[in-house]
Amino acid sequence: MGKIVSIGNTESVLAAIADDDKAALRRVYEMYREEFQHFALRYGASPEDIADVYQDAVIAFYENIKAGKVEELRSSIKTYLFSIGKFMLFRKLKKQGRTVSVEAEQLPDLGYDAVGADLELTARQSLMRRALDTLGGKCRQMLLLIYYRRYATESVMEEMNYSNLNVVKSQKARCMKQLRDILQSPAYRQQ
Repeated sequence: MGKIVSIGNTESVLAAIADDDKAALRRVYEMYREEFQHFALRYGASPEDIADVYQDAVIAFYENIKAGKVEELRSSIKTYLFSIGKFMLFRKLKKQGRTVSVEAEQLPDLGYDAVGADLELTARQSLMRRALDTLGGKCRQMLLLIYYRRYATESVMEEMNYSNLNVVKSQKARCMKQLRDILQSPAYRQQ
């Protein structure tokens, strides 16, 4: 029988699941199942599709941990799991010929790490992701807040503790220049 793991301690939960603690995985599954169902209903999916997607998302979460792809999260387990589930749900709805209109405020607080579980990135997306990974932490964080999470300049200022909007704008310009330089470098393009 597996050891009792507090769902609040991400590292211990990941370690327990990596050690094949089925009770920890079951606890994660049960902890977020109902909340995911409510989240996914906004997109008009059937309860059966939602149940299938959630189960597939938990399996992908488990497989990523077992494969060593997830040793540390920059987001919560819930955020990571919901991100996997959201992308799986959108792909399933797309295969059914249904489109989903999503407003930025409807999305949960998705972590950058969440993208990738069972997703196929285009060559351009893969190139951009590698370039973002090459940037320094502050630049990567700023660009993800602005372009991925669609934060307003004021929100970026607050999130990153900058003193005023001009600092945010000049830092954004420097980060964009760094990103362009990385993408245009011959050494990077050959990777």
